[in-house]
Amino acid sequence: MYLSAQNLKCHVAAREHGRFPLHSIALTERGTVSTDGRLLLFIPYPNVDPKDIPGVEGMKNIAMPKELILIDPEDAKRAADMAPKRPLCEAYALVHIESERNSDGEDRFTFGVTDGRRTQKMTARKVEGSFPNYPQVVPDFAKSHAVTFDIKMLARAIKTLEAASKGQMVTLRIVDDGTGVGFSTDDGVAM
Repeated sequence: MYLSAQNLKCHVAAREHGRFPLHSIALTERGTVSTDGRLLLFIPYPNVDPKDIPGVEGMKNIAMPKELILIDPEDAKRAADMAPKRPLCEAYALVHIESERNSDGEDRFTFGVTDGRRTQKMTARKVEGSFPNYPQVVPDFAKSHAVTFDIKMLARAIKTLEAASKGQMVTLRIVDDGTGVGFSTDDGVAM
């Protein structure tokens, strides 16, 4: 299985270690999922053909997991940091992961990367616990109204509202024909 830096570094996992299932990144069949109990982030796995990926010595190409597997965000970040900073091609930017059970019966992961010349590996323990049933809380978007934003423009708008307002909440208003959108804060600032 292959992960990108986004799968490993970008997450909204809870910061408190006491909430182990929420202080983890879930590897699912389709991508990584994290939540802090309020926000939920899904990042699909890279769409790559395993034949095009350089192998990491001593690691097998395994399929996506059929059940949720939890990894610690700090381990995920360390694994992502092993990847070459300026890879020759995107295939060298991917992190390989495989699951194994050691002689003590403990589930562990091996993360591996290669730059074509040398290989790096690290081992991490599987996080124990039950991850929230996240598909149950995802709304049915089939009946929703979609508005598309340029991500930099949206970030600029939110940052400007945050600087101009003392409010804590933002309301998004969509013109019925989809020709315009507006933001307003609970203290009257509007964009």
